[in-house]
Amino acid sequence: MSYDSARTALSTALAAVAIADPAALTITKVYADPPASPQDFPCFVLYGSRGTEEHNFGGTTARETHTERVRFLVEDEDLERSAAIVRAFRMATLAALRVQGGLGGAATVQSVTWEEPAGFNYAGSHRTGQDYLITFHVKAP
Repeated sequence: MSYDSARTALSTALAAVAIADPAALTITKVYADPPASPQDFPCFVLYGSRGTEEHNFGGTTARETHTERVRFLVEDEDLERSAAIVRAFRMATLAALRVQGGLGGAATVQSVTWEEPAGFNYAGSHRTGQDYLITFHVKAP
C-alpha cells in the first residue's frame, strides 16, 4: 500500500459526504491539491501530509503515519447558515470516515482532529469552512 493509494481512498470517502439539514447538499468536488481559485462548493481541499516512518529491527519499514490537512469550504452569504452547514458537514464527515476507516484497504484512519468553523480568505474571496487533520497509517509493502 502507498500514501498515494491512501490519499485517493480518502478523496473517495470525502466525495461521498452529504447533509440533509440545514440544506440538502453534497460535496461537489475534492481537490487533490489547492486550486488557484475553487469554483465548486461545498468542497474539500487536500493540502498534503506531514508524517513519520517507523522501522522494525533490521531496517525494514513497518509503517508510515501521515497526517493530511484537509480544508472544507462552503459558499453561503448568510454567515449563520454557513456555520450551521459547516457543523453539519463535520458530523457527516466523521460518520463517513468511521465507515471508510480502512480507506479501501490502503490505510487505517487513526484519528481526526478539527478546528473551529472559521472564515477563510481564499483566492481573494471570503469563504466559511473548517480545517481537519486526518491521521492514517499506511502499511509498508
